[in-house]
Amino acid sequence: MDVIITSNSPGELSAWVAPFVACLRQRHPDWHIYLALVPCPFATGREAEYARRIEGLAAIWTPWQTLKILLGGRLPVPRAERGLVVYLGGEAWHAWGLSRRWRYPWAAYAVRDNWLWRKCSRVASQRLDLALKLEAAGVCAAHVGFIGWPAPQRQGESSEDLCIGIFPGSRMLMLRYTLGPFLELIRLLKLRLPQARFILAVSPFVSRQDVEGILRRPGRCGLAYRTGALCGNTLQIESGPEVEVCWGEPRRAIEQIDAAISVPGTNTGEIAAAGRALIVGLSCNIPVPSGGLGWLLERIGISRWLRSWHMRRYKRERFASLPNRWAGEMIAPEIIADDDLTDLANRVAELFADPLKRDELGRRLALTMGDPGEAVRRLTGFIADDRQN
Repeated sequence: MDVIITSNSPGELSAWVAPFVACLRQRHPDWHIYLALVPCPFATGREAEYARRIEGLAAIWTPWQTLKILLGGRLPVPRAERGLVVYLGGEAWHAWGLSRRWRYPWAAYAVRDNWLWRKCSRVASQRLDLALKLEAAGVCAAHVGFIGWPAPQRQGESSEDLCIGIFPGSRMLMLRYTLGPFLELIRLLKLRLPQARFILAVSPFVSRQDVEGILRRPGRCGLAYRTGALCGNTLQIESGPEVEVCWGEPRRAIEQIDAAISVPGTNTGEIAAAGRALIVGLSCNIPVPSGGLGWLLERIGISRWLRSWHMRRYKRERFASLPNRWAGEMIAPEIIADDDLTDLANRVAELFADPLKRDELGRRLALTMGDPGEAVRRLTGFIADDRQN
């Protein structure tokens, strides 16, 4: 049995593909699993490098190689007697196109509706309402929930000692402008919460050299910021405290923290599922990672209107973080930062200073998200274990 997975962006690879491959290998060690990376405006360029660390992949095809296959190029592996294409991110038509090239059925993990799901052999839905909608349309669909690695368990209740995780984003364009303000926020929080220590979670798609370059030449976006210097796994903030740096393993950072401050993204779902208190920071001054016209506008310096449009869209959609979108209500506070960050620092300190408030918020978030490890097992069973595929 051959399984071809399509995916690309950092969050999808680390939070969806890696645990799915691990679960699939455990159930079917004799199957051949291939990863077809697809073109994606949110890619960092390091996706293939990261994918090589995922155990169990028989081959990895770059976006360019995948595109050549879709355009009629030679298939890198011959058609097997039985096979399946699995959509785990990117554009749905990439998975549909590969299924046509290999003449395999295809299945999808769906976050939102898409007319192509009507062409799937089966669809595993992140949300219950989408699963019911697809079933009503005659699609073989099931609700599996938010997938990922099993959530790390908290050891006991929170104490007066406080460890705060900082998650500034996985893409260089965003990190260039978020790192400096986050360092200033840490300095302000240390004044308000002297007992707190901090862990900076650096994405596996960002290198040490990238961080050093940002510290030397930080992006300036109108928010207060600080620079600093790296020494081993410690970052010394200019006129501020030391921060522990967790390189390339956000899950390890989540295991150690009591609470987190993050930009919107996949990390918000993983933090929430782990039952950690979470605050999401927002600002229309921070560039929004994008492709095409957005990519060009960011580089020629006339993209402020694009960021303002994103903020207007956020206000229409009401929520930016995964747990709040999932719940349909504001559970994790989403705070638009003021230019000097003092209001954000005050509100973070007020919530995180109280162990009972932190624990209550963490419990509500974990209850909202469910167990990602159990969800990935349901996903694997639904789309890959049926012998009719």
